[in-house]
Amino acid sequence: MMPVLSIMIPTFNRARYLRECLDSVLPQTIRVPVEVVVIDNASPDETPEVVKAYTGRYAALRSFRNDRNLGYAGNQAKCIEYAKGQYIAILCDDDIYLPGAVAGILAVAQRREYAFIALNYSSFTRSPDRPRAPHVGPLADREFGRAYDVMKHPSVGHYSGFVFNAVVAKQALAGIVKRRALADFEVYRGILAELSVRALIPSSLPSFYIGQPWVGARQPLVVDYDALQHLCLDYYQWAFGLHAEGVLSDGDLAHVRHAVLNWLPKALIRFAGYFDVVRLRQVRAQLDGWFKEEPAYNRRSVPLFGWLERPWVRWGLRLVFNSYRVAKAFWWNARR
Repeated sequence: MMPVLSIMIPTFNRARYLRECLDSVLPQTIRVPVEVVVIDNASPDETPEVVKAYTGRYAALRSFRNDRNLGYAGNQAKCIEYAKGQYIAILCDDDIYLPGAVAGILAVAQRREYAFIALNYSSFTRSPDRPRAPHVGPLADREFGRAYDVMKHPSVGHYSGFVFNAVVAKQALAGIVKRRALADFEVYRGILAELSVRALIPSSLPSFYIGQPWVGARQPLVVDYDALQHLCLDYYQWAFGLHAEGVLSDGDLAHVRHAVLNWLPKALIRFAGYFDVVRLRQVRAQLDGWFKEEPAYNRRSVPLFGWLERPWVRWGLRLVFNSYRVAKAFWWNARR
């Protein structure tokens, strides 16, 4: 029988976390129409041995291993291609499904057809039993007549909370790969943001937000991305391009604009200290081109650029954040 739900786990070099991920989800798949598919992006660690240890114990489990590392986008595209279910859930390899998650998704998926289902989540650092935030978004369920509007709901955007209608997602993926090479999406940490736009905006189906925080999202000790570059500059450039193409509406772009302007001051303080003056001025010129008429930008972010051009300010910020990282790593190792 075709599974109702495919839980796709793209993984790379995170064998330890993958065990926790599989331990959280596989026991929930017994005697329900669900498959769990692990796609190993040519990990050099013991990931194949971890997957093998679960093979045969759970009928729902399938696995694939790429011959080479396909990047974020390539492996995420494989998730959409290999899924056999009516719905495709993406579960990051360092996150978990809390008890009841699979049954909860199935209950919504079998209620009616949706273009997309979004899951609320809690966040944790060491253990999901001790969450940093018991829930990130609102606890109330909500249905959206325009499918893409769910992406503007608080907390929606974490990939482990994405559940796509398979038909909608596969059609959108086919269109995306005709337009651009998958490698172009690496700066956006993969293809899923683009897929959500291309899949949901043209869909006539509604979407649904599940307020119960069934995803446990791991907050890493140190993030492996630059929030100023990725969450502000790259993100707005991507949305700006989709708006120019006529895919995103003025209202959709305004939502992204508001989010970026809120993130920007903190991102400048956290990451711009590592820039030289030339790079800093390039960033400002790019932001001025987008936001120079925005009061929030002129009030909160523009004054920071004046301070950040001072070498001692950038040096001080680097010292503070490097010291913080060392202290946090020491604390983490001491508690393990």
